[in-house]
Amino acid sequence: MRFRDALGKQREESGYGTQDDAIERLTQLYAEKETTAPSVAAARRELGQLTVEEYAKQWRPRQRRMTDYSTGEHVDSSIDVHIVPRLGARKLNSVTPNGGRPGEGGPGVGVRA
Repeated sequence: MRFRDALGKQREESGYGTQDDAIERLTQLYAEKETTAPSVAAARRELGQLTVEEYAKQWRPRQRRMTDYSTGEHVDSSIDVHIVPRLGARKLNSVTPNGGRPGEGGPGVGVRA
């Protein structure tokens, strides 16, 4: 099914078992779009144009709770060793938390095609 997300970008999802499942997901998407404030949509649109690496560089200094030296170093190392090499060049709006499969949760991070 094709639809426009809260940012106005055309998306496509597939893999639903039944037409009712697809309709339920589409209804959920449109409800989300209706409840997204214009300022939030604009902020998401702006953030979505950043790469994962650019966002990580902005995000890390804002994490004041990571004041413990070893915790901060561990997070920096995880970002530099694991996240940036694999996803650093990707735009934030192309990264999904569930492996890119609509309606499914799961471990890992996926990338939309």
